[in-house]
Amino acid sequence: MKLLKYIVVCFLITACKSQNTLVSKREIKQLSIAKIVKRHNSNSLDKKTVKARLKIKFESETEKASATAKLRIEKDKNIWISVTKTGYPFAKIHITPTRVRYYEKIHKVYFDGDFSLLNTWLGTDFTFKMVQNLLLGHALFKLNKKELTAQIVNKSYKLNPKQANRKFDILYFINPSHFHVDKEVISKENTLETLELTYTTYQELAGEIFPKQISIITNKEGKIAHIEAEYKSVDFNKKTNFPFAFPEGYKELVLKK
Repeated sequence: MKLLKYIVVCFLITACKSQNTLVSKREIKQLSIAKIVKRHNSNSLDKKTVKARLKIKFESETEKASATAKLRIEKDKNIWISVTKTGYPFAKIHITPTRVRYYEKIHKVYFDGDFSLLNTWLGTDFTFKMVQNLLLGHALFKLNKKELTAQIVNKSYKLNPKQANRKFDILYFINPSHFHVDKEVISKENTLETLELTYTTYQELAGEIFPKQISIITNKEGKIAHIEAEYKSVDFNKKTNFPFAFPEGYKELVLKK
């Protein structure tokens, strides 16, 4: 189940296709925080559905694994993932704005409830909108110019919060060419828990800017895991369904409080 956990973390980050890769950034100019936030917040997916196939690689101090997966998105309504390992499907997850359903065949467990499952895996309180933002290369939370400052760091606009959050800190690095997220770092206060999401490359596809390759590093109390995702194919605005049924005889997954 550990592999699926990190695969899901990886999926909650993007949708893309292997063509027209954007690899360079134009000369970066100093912009006001108001202009940076306005450009980023104006980015919006002009597609109703996404269907993708991906290859995932996972590595930690004790485990190395790979898997393939199918991803389907209906904007603002559904996110569906089916994971296959060594040619056999072994897990599914279906996310809507109010519900998360999941099962895994190896341990024969299932979950049917709210976002507490994803919150446990990702280490922060998620909503459907936040998940969708991650999939599109947008900031986890809607950016507010009154709450941030900006500086140029490593050819990106680094956005820093003016005041510390009591639960967690978030740093955004915004691409100066298309104003999607280059990197996002989430850290929990007074812990060693961090989630670092790096959009390694972007591409232009059907008039949209989408992530192409993603690197994810999780650190939970010193235990580090690294995930790499490569999208093999993507189709937009295709007729899409989200088949999901719990297998019989599985045990309910009880989350630790």
